[in-house]
Amino acid sequence: MKRILRFMLWALLSGVIVASSLKIYYLFDPKMIAVKQAIVGDKGVLDAFGIVNDEDIKVFHILETVDASRAFTRVEYTASLTGSKKGGRVKVLLKKSSTDGAQLGNPTVFELRLRD
Repeated sequence: MKRILRFMLWALLSGVIVASSLKIYYLFDPKMIAVKQAIVGDKGVLDAFGIVNDEDIKVFHILETVDASRAFTRVEYTASLTGSKKGGRVKVLLKKSSTDGAQLGNPTVFELRLRD
């Protein structure tokens, strides 16, 4: 019985360590930083949500799809944010090369959803 409890405690502790290290990784990931800068600097986001700070943006979904030509991969980031006027969700598009994974161009905000 003690062995099972010890194993469960070890599994829980290692899960917490892995989850926290992934969160730290995303804080310093250059693509995440570029996505957040694209959101903060976008005029449409400023008009709809008001002033948005980096700490008010939570990126929670990443969808990668390969283009039909296989020349690049579309990466869509969905982020939840709270601005000085309203809150809501934003989708940001980033294109990267299919061969070496290099970023092609700048991230672009392409969808805004305001929360009531």
